[in-house]
Amino acid sequence: ETTGPGGDFFILDPSNTSQQLTLSASWTIFDGFGREEQNARLSSALKERQADLTLRRLTLEQEVRDLVADIRTRDRRLGIRRRNFQLAEQRLEMLRERYRLGTVEYVDLLSAISQLTNAEQALIQERYEYLKAWARLEEQVGDAF
Repeated sequence: ETTGPGGDFFILDPSNTSQQLTLSASWTIFDGFGREEQNARLSSALKERQADLTLRRLTLEQEVRDLVADIRTRDRRLGIRRRNFQLAEQRLEMLRERYRLGTVEYVDLLSAISQLTNAEQALIQERYEYLKAWARLEEQVGDAF
C-alpha cells in the first residue's frame, strides 16, 4: 500500500494490487549459550570490580587509622618536647641567678644555654612533623574531616 502526503498508510485500496506489504520478525530460540556466557563474564567482571573497590576502601581506612595513630603519638611527643623546653628555660634561669651569685661557673651556664637551644630545636621539629601528619590526614580524607 502506498501513501502520500495526506494519505493513511493502512487504508487498503483494492485497485492498488501491485504493492506488497510484508512484515517479518525473528526470534532466536537457541544462541549456543552465548547470553549465559556473556552474563557470566559480566558477573565476573562486576565481582572483580567490587573486590577492587573493597580492597581500596580497606587500604584507605588502614592508612587513615595509621595517620590518626601517628598524630596521637606526635601529640604526646609534642607535649613532652614542650615540657622539656619549659624545664630547660627554668634551668637556665636558675643557673643565671646562681651565676650572678657566683656559685656556678660560666661553662655550666653555656651548657644550660646549649640545652635550651637543643630543646627549642626539637620542639620546632616536632611541631613541624605534627603539622605534616595532619596535612597527610587531610590529604587522605579531604574536606570530610
